[in-house]
Amino acid sequence: VEEEAALMRRSIACTALDQGKTSLLQKSVSIARPQNLAPTVIFVGGGPVGLWTAIQLQLRSPHLSILVLEKYSIYQRSHLLLVNPNSFEGAHGDPLLQELIGGIGKAIRTNVLEDKLLLLAARLGIRVQISLVTALKELRETYPSAKVIVGSDGTRSLVRKEEFDRRGAGIGNYDTLLYIVDVKYEVVGTGVKMRFLDQIYPTIKIMNHIAEEYVGKPRDGKSPITLRLLVDRNTHEQMKEASFKSPLNLSTQGRTGIPAALFESISVWLNVKAIVLGEKRVKGSEKVNTVNLSVYSSQEVFTESHGILHALVGDASFGVPFFRALNCGLICGSKLAKTLAEYMYLSCFTSYPCSYPSVSS
Repeated sequence: VEEEAALMRRSIACTALDQGKTSLLQKSVSIARPQNLAPTVIFVGGGPVGLWTAIQLQLRSPHLSILVLEKYSIYQRSHLLLVNPNSFEGAHGDPLLQELIGGIGKAIRTNVLEDKLLLLAARLGIRVQISLVTALKELRETYPSAKVIVGSDGTRSLVRKEEFDRRGAGIGNYDTLLYIVDVKYEVVGTGVKMRFLDQIYPTIKIMNHIAEEYVGKPRDGKSPITLRLLVDRNTHEQMKEASFKSPLNLSTQGRTGIPAALFESISVWLNVKAIVLGEKRVKGSEKVNTVNLSVYSSQEVFTESHGILHALVGDASFGVPFFRALNCGLICGSKLAKTLAEYMYLSCFTSYPCSYPSVSS
């Protein structure tokens, strides 16, 4: 009951985004269909790319029963995404989907996009269920009707691990471009970025690391700021447990877990901003996490075993830095939906594809 309530709260939050407007989404009603008691297609991972792909597959094959399994009741990320309009090329022309696309604009927060996609998925009769999948064997036993399992479960994909990595067809191309440490915090009022020539440059000269900062727009009397520092591999390895979802808190942990040279660089930058610009940080808001700026790709994105076609999409199939990840995920999600719709019914599972059309490289 709590899981279903959590999902309902997310749908309600999404509906609230459109208050005061009459839209196709508000006017539409769920398509009458069985409640996915015997799903044909299961998506492991209900983030934006997984939902985007599931929605388009449902639109292309309305008779399908689709189930999306997501381990989090509340989406974990809320940072701003820059959206390239070209990412929607090849998307289904359904009016509901096109209205959603039109409302995204050039930038959107990840959790807002997630909520919009959740609402549309519900309108189309796609069931989204909060469930942590720990083994595909259990998934097959629970849903023997499944003919397709799509891994949309991110960088550490369980689907890729069990069905692709074990055959040596998983990650085959991996390259680290940069090692980064982010210090994210909030300031009171409107954040101000330092000038490069007379403020940033002299500051970096007395630091142990190269750094840059990003200042967000003020909201509720506070502004988000990110200090990004380039570090070496050894520093990154020492701090690898400080992830995006489990960052270090400078206010409570101090320099614990942070190498001395890096802590000094962080302190210099924050002190300069406080002294020169009078910046007042919100107490307890300082979080530190590592970022591995890398690119990777799975050698294959389709495989068949146990009479089930397994596919990968989004970060489960490839990884690219920052905003490109979502944009590339949307493109491949559209292509995967079209590919699955074609192969599932035109080929009747007598064969399976090896790659997405035109994006195998």
